[in-house]
Amino acid sequence: MQKKYHKKVYTKQGLQTAISAFEHLAQWTLDVNGDYYIVNCAGYEDGFKDSLFDEFGNFALYGSTRG
Repeated sequence: MQKKYHKKVYTKQGLQTAISAFEHLAQWTLDVNGDYYIVNCAGYEDGFKDSLFDEFGNFALYGSTRG
């Protein structure tokens, strides 16, 4: 699964912190495409992806606003 996070809202550091915190739940990669950070996720449990990405996004947003 892939999600896009706009650079005006999310920071690279915030996304990397979330990836570190969630690394035990799936395999994560972070790429850049123009104004967006692209997060790819694989290896998560079936039926878990929506909750996983919701919580990941919340954690990344919190980390992005903290500087």
